[in-house]
Parts: sequence; structure tokens; C-alpha cells
Amino acid sequence: DAGAAREHRDQAGRDLGLLSSFGGGRLKSILQPRVRDFVAWQLEHYPSNLAQLESVKRDLIPSPTPTYGGSEGHSSEAHRTTEDVVFQISSSAYVRQLEQTVTAIRYVIDRLDDTDLRLIELVYFKGTHTVDGAAMIVNLSSRTAYRHINNVLTAVAMELGLINVSY
Repeated sequence: DAGAAREHRDQAGRDLGLLSSFGGGRLKSILQPRVRDFVAWQLEHYPSNLAQLESVKRDLIPSPTPTYGGSEGHSSEAHRTTEDVVFQISSSAYVRQLEQTVTAIRYVIDRLDDTDLRLIELVYFKGTHTVDGAAMIVNLSSRTAYRHINNVLTAVAMELGLINVSY
């Protein structure tokens, strides 16, 4: 079940010092470069992916206010039931993937402390700073900032199911 899987990931993250304090430094493994680059790309595009997901859902979900027009005074959306909309959203591989990615990133960033969130905002969401520059702003050494960012990238990769943690 999904709850048990999430609890397993949460426990694994706690064991690695990730989900409760992303700067734990107890992480022994390093992400493979391809996984790291993919997760970094997802973080860079998170704000636009979130906006796009909301736009797609807004376009698929009919307005609660009836619009009149077309033939016989009925809107083209009048026949769309909730089940039709849910089917359209869930049957789109693109929407499912986008939603999975946005949900995973949101899950991780909701658990970040202020320092780690600021690092991620500056380096990935806004793209205005390098890791070294962001480290100066949040009063961390570059080495510590890289460690914090690597922990966040690892947590997102775990949440996306790109890496497995075994005991």
C-alpha cells in the first residue's frame, strides 16, 4: 500500500539523516551523475512544471459556472462528468508523470529547514546563484552547502523512486 511504502522511504530517509534534517551528513552513497543531473533538472523546472500541471488540470476541469452557447443553448462542457475529467487526467501519461514529479518535490521541500529551502530557491528555482554564491548568502561554507544540496537531491531521488535504500 502507498502509505506503507511512504513510511518505508521516510524511515530510510531518517536513517540516512535526510528527511528530518537534510544536513545530517550521514549519507554514505553518492548519486550517480545521470540521476543527479535528472533530479537537478527537475528541481530547476519545478516552478514551471507546477504552473503547467495546474494549467492542465484547470483546462480539463469544467467551470462550475454554466456557459451558454453552441447548439440548443448547451455548452460543450455540460456533458463532462467528474468521472470523465478524472479519466482524462489519470489516463494521460504526461500528466501522471508531471504530477508524480511535482508531488515528490513538494513532499521534500515541505520538510526542508529555512537554510536548505533558501539554498534550493537560489540555486534551482530562481537560478540566480551558484552553490558557492548561495552558500555565502545563507552563511554556510561551500562544502557544507554542497552537502546540504546533495542531501536534498538524494531525498528527491528517493521520493521519485530513482534510488532504493536497503538496510
